[in-house]
Amino acid sequence: MFPANAQPERPALTGIAFIEIQVTDLKKSTGFYTGLLGYQAVTVHTSAAKDQWIYFPVNAAQSIRIKDGLPAGQDERLLSVAFRTTDAESLRRYLQSKSVKVAASVIKEPGGDSWFQVTDPGNHTVKFIQYAADKTTRLQQQGVSTSILHAGITVADTAAINTFRKKIVRTGFCTTV
Repeated sequence: MFPANAQPERPALTGIAFIEIQVTDLKKSTGFYTGLLGYQAVTVHTSAAKDQWIYFPVNAAQSIRIKDGLPAGQDERLLSVAFRTTDAESLRRYLQSKSVKVAASVIKEPGGDSWFQVTDPGNHTVKFIQYAADKTTRLQQQGVSTSILHAGITVADTAAINTFRKKIVRTGFCTTV
């Protein structure tokens, strides 16, 4: 698809945007993030009882998002990890040139943010978002931390995930077997 001399360059990844976690008890989990960790729940989506999201801003550009409805007996709680990029469309084309299955185009949100997602070799959802405006200004947060520096995922095939994360995406997320 791309001539050998016209490979797209990977735009910068500037950090983690958010992590999305599914929980068994939304009220109890909210108590953990607000009570123990000190974050404020600022946005609640209530389109349906099982599709309820609560966002906990860590700073202006990062958040923790929790969703109710973790099935009984399921250990995997991570729904997705999202990374900020300087150019979502260029990153989508770059990943496509590396044979990563991507959508035909990025999603443009009403507020101007652009994003797309891929599935890594460990079947985890990885999102990439380009904010429409600079969201790096620090909020006055009272939480235990003012930034998300790392996101860890559990994988079965370390070699496949390391090829994806180190050679293709080149992110700093950790893997554990």
